[in-house]
Order: sequence, then structure tokens, then C-alpha cells
Amino acid sequence: MQKFGLSKVEVERNREEYGKNVLPKKKEKSFLRSYLSAFDDPIIKILLVALAISIFFAFTGGEIFETLGILSSILLATTVATISERGGQSAFKKLKKEAEEIKCRVLREGTITILPISEVVTNDIVLLEAGEKVPADGVIIDGECLVNQAALNGETKEATKTVGARPETSPSQSGRSQVRPLHTAHEVQVDFLSPSHVFMGTVVTSGVAKMRVTAVGKNTEYGRLAMELVDDLRESPLRHRLTKLAIILSRIGYGVAVFVGLSYLFNIFFLSSGFSWDLAYIVRHVFYALTLSVSIVVIAVPEGLPMMISVVLSSNMKKMLKDKILVRKLVSIETMGSLNMLFFDKTGTITKGKLEAKKFVTLDENDENSPFLRARLLRNCVYNNSSSLVEEDGKAKIFGGNSTDRALLAYALNSEKVVGLDVETEVISKTEFNSTDKFSSITIKQNGEVITYLKGSPEKLLPCCDIGLEEKKEFEERLKNYAKQGFRILLFCENSELIGAILLKDEMRDEASLTIESLKKAGIQPVMLTGDAKETAVSIATECGLLEGNKNVVLTSKELNLLTDDEVKKVLPKLCVVARALPSDKSRLVRLNQELNLVVGMTGDGINDAPALKKADVGLAMGSGTEIAKEAGDIVILDDNLASILKGVLYGRTIFKNIRKFVMFQLSINFTACFLSILSPFIGIGTPITILQILWINLIIDTFAGIAFSREPALAEYLLEPPKKRTEPIINRFMWLKICSSALFILSIALMFFKLPILSESFNRLTGALPLLTAFFCFLVFSSVLNSFDVRTTSINPFKNIRHNKRFLLIMCLVVVTQLMLCFFFGTIFRAVPPTAKELMLVVSLALLIVPFNIIRKLLFKKFRVNTAF
Repeated sequence: MQKFGLSKVEVERNREEYGKNVLPKKKEKSFLRSYLSAFDDPIIKILLVALAISIFFAFTGGEIFETLGILSSILLATTVATISERGGQSAFKKLKKEAEEIKCRVLREGTITILPISEVVTNDIVLLEAGEKVPADGVIIDGECLVNQAALNGETKEATKTVGARPETSPSQSGRSQVRPLHTAHEVQVDFLSPSHVFMGTVVTSGVAKMRVTAVGKNTEYGRLAMELVDDLRESPLRHRLTKLAIILSRIGYGVAVFVGLSYLFNIFFLSSGFSWDLAYIVRHVFYALTLSVSIVVIAVPEGLPMMISVVLSSNMKKMLKDKILVRKLVSIETMGSLNMLFFDKTGTITKGKLEAKKFVTLDENDENSPFLRARLLRNCVYNNSSSLVEEDGKAKIFGGNSTDRALLAYALNSEKVVGLDVETEVISKTEFNSTDKFSSITIKQNGEVITYLKGSPEKLLPCCDIGLEEKKEFEERLKNYAKQGFRILLFCENSELIGAILLKDEMRDEASLTIESLKKAGIQPVMLTGDAKETAVSIATECGLLEGNKNVVLTSKELNLLTDDEVKKVLPKLCVVARALPSDKSRLVRLNQELNLVVGMTGDGINDAPALKKADVGLAMGSGTEIAKEAGDIVILDDNLASILKGVLYGRTIFKNIRKFVMFQLSINFTACFLSILSPFIGIGTPITILQILWINLIIDTFAGIAFSREPALAEYLLEPPKKRTEPIINRFMWLKICSSALFILSIALMFFKLPILSESFNRLTGALPLLTAFFCFLVFSSVLNSFDVRTTSINPFKNIRHNKRFLLIMCLVVVTQLMLCFFFGTIFRAVPPTAKELMLVVSLALLIVPFNIIRKLLFKKFRVNTAF
């Protein structure tokens, strides 16, 4: 390494030997791999079995259109699911690309060069100043700076970094400090207190320094933690419920299929044939029984459900992005609606994330001269004892330093009682703030006088002040009262004379209290994890309505770790605050909640938060957080606002409601067809509906319906319901009643088509049975359309809230038009003929009977107090 930075040859050699300053990217799934993973859907698996059997029949003389129909259903559903999922990833890639464009200043061959951080190599000399991110791990070789290491260790206090306090780490040692395991295998405790070491991903808040790079890319602490993250294998609630639904429907489908097939064969061989069989007779009827069984399986399975779920998730993903919620994994949207427990940080989430000095408190507030004199002293103290700088250019502009110094300087410079700033100042000595001494000092020579200004915590400085014991005691009590109100307090002294104290506070967001209240009403337990002291945390929790008297439990990280897992589980239902929280506490709390079978949401922004974000059912990374946190999260909250998380919960619940509405809509018509297929061989109807026709209903008609239901509005009333249990099935008791009652009613009218002469004769034309079968096919579709309005709401009025989904009306009209076009133009394929106007009027009249039936059913449910929640 040359004195003034690396040469081009050294840069290339070091890049070759120690690697590039980029993290190994997780191998992205190709479109093909993503597409193949979509076949893992439980409903799709059932269809694949049906497809295999159908293909066999197609090669042995069966109907090829039926095979093509099942295949189209599978391909369309998986394609929509894949495209939707990859759409969410593209928005995230854009976010990552913006972060990768960050540049830094590097000294090479005596010249300062501005480079992307990916171009930095081991042994490079990097220049650091306030506001810049540290691009790699390294050691300070010149200057001094304060560094915010919260992204790595969760501590908000800045650490002072200076020259040569400890031996430098050679590049071959990867620049690592001593580490020790914590609660999980993915978390480490690094020696961040090392005064000379700086780490990738941390931020310089003040000062100017030079660092020599000792580790880049995956060899940094940042990179090592990123490499240790693994995918969480826990199923999402939706996936869990769909698997259970697939098991139920497959049992119903396969069970009924076997029953119908055997019943048909029994009827043919033992009741109708007179025991007169030959081989051709047996083969023909066995083949038909198998075909009939496949029909039952296809009819029982809601082929449109996987595609509808993809449509509703992707549709809401776009809406959520407008509300500052970036969804990376589609299924996590629905999981948001099932949250039982939400762990969140304080800063920037329920607070504005901006520290402000709110009040100046003096010892004697009744002294008429005190405000002027003390404010002047305060201004001198703050101005001289600050890591922030003031640029006087017409209007004072504050820059650099940490958030506390900037807030103090802004307050002091804006004091109305101050006239002019003392000049001719010579700094003699200066001591930076540290966590042990808890104060900073500066000794200056001003107007020929030597003055020492001190700034720090009251417990450290107040005992040193030259004031009476009683005055000191009274002032201390006043400050304690302010601390209980959530203020952070800093004391200021000139030599041994007390100037006063400034009260600082990160103000609550205006909507914080309402959001906390809404989360509680939604049955979600919010728990604040903060690095603040317990007293401050309690004050903030009380102010935002999180803490309600003795109903809740507040723990510090130390107290939490003194409890066993079983003891923590007993405390969890009342837990509302964890003060002085560490990243390791988050992972533990997630694990314990999941062991209780609860659905957990976790917010985080730091690198050490990544394991907890990955482990949680929903990892909510903050938009202002680190790239690793965003990579680990399922959802990125772009505005860091708790209110946005509440919106996500509402979207999640709406999606689950809409999925349930669609399931009721589709299974009502499927079960009708299923019941009819069971009865038809025994009552002489033959094949009232073909596999291709049911696929048309499930694939095309239900695709339109899926789009319509995906637009159903997010109603505020959903946030007044408790979250659905993880184990709760998609179809509850009320839904089964609704599905079966509607299916049986439609079935009863369907039987009238074929067994009531006055109806069957109304469709008697020279074309034989086709007009009757066409009318029945249209009746199924039209009654399904009318039934769709009923499943939208539990209200007696089927058009309730329809103004919020005007497309529903348009799409359902399109369904009717599409059905008629099929009959008029594609009748040959679908076993249909163009209906006459008279036939259409009769079919519509019969379909309309579902409307009064649904009204009567709802009235009966209401009278007998049937729980109609879904």
C-alpha cells in the first residue's frame, strides 16, 4: 500500500486476493423454477391427478376437449401465480438498486476518487465525514468521528472512533472482532466498543476521519450476518388452510367418485343387465364408470381457486404500494390479517423519529434576569460543546453531529432571549461524551477568560454543581417528574455553576394513539420494543395508550432474560413493552409466540433484526432500514409508520374475506353439479353436465368472478373482528350451511328441468335433448351469477356496499354475455345450441328464484341466531 492510497495494480491484486465489496447474491429463481414451484399448490396437485387420468382416457378414445380443459385450468392458474409473485420482487429490486448506487470517497495514488462502494477493496484508504455510510470494515488511521452503529447492534448511542486504540486486524483475519453466540445460531455479539474499528453499514454522525479497509463483502460483520440468514420453513396461515381445504375436498371428491363409480357398476351389472355380460359390455361400462368418477373429482375441486387467490393477492399488492407498503411475498398480505401479536420499534414508528428540544428548565425561574443570562450561557455552552456545526449565511444552518446535538443547537440558536454569540473563542481541551462518564466537556478561552462548559446526565453533573442541598434536592425532583413524562434530560454547567436543563423529546405521531387503539380493537396485541430506559418507555407507552394501568406488563431486556421460556409464555398475554430491548430478544419472542401457535408480526430496520424478521410469520422491514433487513422481511413499510401496518392488517383481512366469498360462490355451483352427477345415473338423466362445461364454469366464468371479488372493498368493520386462528379452516360452519343450502336449492330446480314435464317440454325442439341441456347449462351459470351477489355480504340486502365495487356489476354482466356467446358460437364444442328468446326468459325466471330463497335463508339464520360471521 502506498502512502497516499493504493495504485491500480494494488487495487486489482487486492480485489483478486480478498474479493469484491459485494455480498453474494441469493440465487434468484428463474421464471421456470418459479413457475414449477407454483405446482406445489394443494388444489393444483388434485387437478394434476385428474389430468393424468383424463390423459389416459383421451388416448383410449375419451374426449380430448376435457383433457385440454383441465390442462388449461392448471396452466392458467400457475402462470398467473408466477407472474404476480415476480411482480412483487421487481419493485423490491428497484429499491435495492437505489441503495447499491451509494458512493464513497477513496484515496488512490494521492487523489481523492468518488467510487461506488462495490469498487472498494481491502487496504483502500476511505475518507469519512458526517452523513456518510461506512462502506466496509476497517480501522481508523487518522482523525476522529462519531459513528451510529444501531444498524448492527441496536444501540442508538454514537460510538467514538479514533486512531490506534487497539492492534489493527490484518486483511487475512477478515477484520473481525471476537464473537460469542447468543440466543440463536444466527446472532452474534460483536465488539462494537472497539475505539478504532468501524463496520460496514454503520453511519458517521460527526467528525472527519480516514479508515483503512480490513475486510470487504462477505468477510465483513455485515456480510457474515447476511450469509447466515436462512429461509423460514413455517407455512403461512393461508397455505396451511389451503392444504386442509384441499384434503377435505379431495376426500369428498375421491370418496364420492368411488361411490358413484361403484354404484353405477352395481346398477349396470346386477340390476339392469339381468347378469347378461360379455367382455365388450364389461369394458364399455367400466370405462364409463371411470370417466364418471373423474368427472366427479373435477367437479368437486374449485379449479378457479388458485388463480383467484393469485389475482386477489396481486391486485391488493398494487393498492398497498400506493399506501407505502411494498409487498415482497404475496402470501404475506393475507397473513397480516391473521396477526395475533405485533412487535414494533418506537423510533419513527409511533414517534416522528426527530428529536426536538422542547423546554429549558432553570433553577430559579422567578428571577427576572435569569432567563436572559441563562439563555445566553446556554447558547454559549451548546454552541461550543457540540459536534454539530453552524454555517452563518444570512440564516443559521445546522449540519453534522448527532441528532441530540443538532436538536440542542437548534433550540439554543432560536432563543428569543439571546442577543449575539460570543466570539474570539480558543479551544483549550475537549472531552467527548461516552456511555461510562455520561457527560462531555470543553474548556475554552473566551475574551481572556478560561471557561469549562459541561453537558450531560443530571445524575452525573448535578452533584458537582455549586448550589445548596435543598435547592439541589428540589431541582432533582422536578427533573424526575419530567423524566416520567417521557422527556430525555440534559444538564448544562459553566464551570461549577448550574445553567439549567433542556428537555428533549421525540414527539408522537399524530395518529399513534388512534393506531394503537385500532390494533387492540382488531384483537392484535401490540408490543413496543425500545432501547429507551424503562421509565421513558413507560411514559411513551402510557401516552400512546399502549400501557393501561396494571393490566399490562413492562419488562427490561435484563428482566426478560431472567425468565425461563415457560415463564415468558405466561407473561406474553399481558406484555406491552420491552425496554432496553436487544435484537436477540426479538428472535426469542417470535419463537415463543409461534410455539403457542400464534401468528406473529415483527418490525425491524437493523442487520441484527434480520433473523427475527425472517423467523416471524410476517417480517415488516422499515423503509429507512438496512438492505439486509429489507431482504429478510416479507413486507417493507416505506414510511416507517405504524398506521401503514394497520392498513396492511385491513388488506389482509379483506383478502381472506374475499377468498371465502369466492369459495362459497364456486362451491355452491360445484356441489350442485356434484350432487346432480351422483343422482343422474339412478334417475335416468344421463350426463346433465359435461366435464368441459364444469371446467368452463370453474375456469372462465370463475376467473371473471375472481376478478370481481378481488375488488371487494376493505371495510373498517373488519378491524373490529378478532383475528382468525391459524388453525381455522377456510370453510367454517356457516359457510358449509350456505354452500349446501344454495346447492340443494339449485339442485331441486335442476331436477325439475328434467323430471317436470311442463319444463322439459318447454325446451322440446327438433334438435332433440340439446335445447334442454343448453337451458340447464345456462341456468347453472345465471343462478351462480345471481348467487354471487348474495355471498358478498351477510346483509339481507345483496347490493350492500356495491357502490365501492361497481366493477362487480360490470363483470357479472360480462359473464352472462360470455355464456350466451358460447352457446351461439361454440355450441359444438360445449354440447349447446343457441337458445330462443322464450327459452332464455324461462331460464332467467328460474334462476331468479335464488334471490328470494337467499333472503328467506338469511332471515331464518337471523331468527335462530346462527352465527353468520366468515
